[in-house]
Amino acid sequence: MCNRFIIFFLLFFSRTIFGQNFDQIDIPILKNSNVLQLSAAGGMRSPQFSNIDFNNDKISDLFVFDRNGDQILPFVHVGAPGTTDYRYAPEYISQFPSLKSWALLVDYNHDGLEDIFASGDVANCIEVWRAKKSSDNRITYKKLRFNHSTFPNVLSFLYGGFYTQVFVSWLDIPAIIDVDGDGDLDIASFEAGGGQVVLYKNRSVEDNLGIDSLDYYPVDFCWGKFTESQTNEIISLGKNKFTCGGTDLSTHDGLRHTGSTLTVLDVNGDGLKDALIGDVSNNNISYLSNGGTTDLAFMTAINTKFPSDDVPISVKDFTATYFVDADGDGIKDLIATTNNHLTGQNIDHVWFYKNNGTNAVPDFQLKTKNFLIDEMANFYGGADPAFGDINGDGLLDLVVGSTQIVRGDSIEKKVSHSY
Repeated sequence: MCNRFIIFFLLFFSRTIFGQNFDQIDIPILKNSNVLQLSAAGGMRSPQFSNIDFNNDKISDLFVFDRNGDQILPFVHVGAPGTTDYRYAPEYISQFPSLKSWALLVDYNHDGLEDIFASGDVANCIEVWRAKKSSDNRITYKKLRFNHSTFPNVLSFLYGGFYTQVFVSWLDIPAIIDVDGDGDLDIASFEAGGGQVVLYKNRSVEDNLGIDSLDYYPVDFCWGKFTESQTNEIISLGKNKFTCGGTDLSTHDGLRHTGSTLTVLDVNGDGLKDALIGDVSNNNISYLSNGGTTDLAFMTAINTKFPSDDVPISVKDFTATYFVDADGDGIKDLIATTNNHLTGQNIDHVWFYKNNGTNAVPDFQLKTKNFLIDEMANFYGGADPAFGDINGDGLLDLVVGSTQIVRGDSIEKKVSHSY
């Protein structure tokens, strides 16, 4: 088995290095006598999840961007709807541009193809790559340029006579979603100080620019009227829909805390967009329920043990959530994982909550803490492989060492592995 393992990796990397078409080789890789269905994908440390239909079968597949090493991992759904059976599909990697820090796929122009919103070459900015289908039915991407911007490759807006960027810290995960229900994609992101969320409204529909345009303007500098402490994960709610929540900046001698993740969706089915917030100093997700209106969000309650009717999310640390269809049944589920690729949790760290409700009224129930990971050759981080005939049977075996500590919700220890 291990002799076939080394042949597999040599063929895999030779194909990848020279950028040729990838012909998948069906060589089984076993761990504890079980075949790993996704062994060629390696592992995932701080993955970010988006939906895309790679093979045009009308079933959602998964685009995974791992902040650890800025790796693109495509997975094609191969099971029946409602299952989590996937095939690692590296043949699709070459169609994507080089990305870094964070990347989310969303179809902003309603052409049926998911475009890329990603961290830009300019610090704390957003680049957009528009998707287009080529004559051979493959998807290609072209980076958008904006003639009005000082930095033409990033989303910007005119404010006070100057163009400035739509701000997203390279550490954060923003929300890119139609917040106000007008048909175009807005952006919600924590501001530079990390305390309040700015809503950048897309005015393309209102200004009759067409759905293919991206015309952003900050319409609310304290969306939801809440403030997150810049020294910890504590959130203060506003007293009313016109007043931003309190802040504790004056008591901390200039210390600043930045690092938050944001998912915007209607959690309770009332037609208003709520917020799920992860923090760099916290293992949980804070659910903020919206008691305002479609045009003016006002968060009126906080639940720090979400979801409260099932196992609450607890992933160490800097937790992020993704509202995506994870099992190909057409209903969006919830995935929670760490956004910290250096010291975050690296075992039991990709939690899959199946949505037993609908997209409009979700009901999240935990199914596994090892989504996709349980089918991978995952070595936690800092892996260094070596080959040798360990048991003297004339076949090459694989030994993998790791420089990383295994970090879980309740464990932190060093381990050794043999395969």
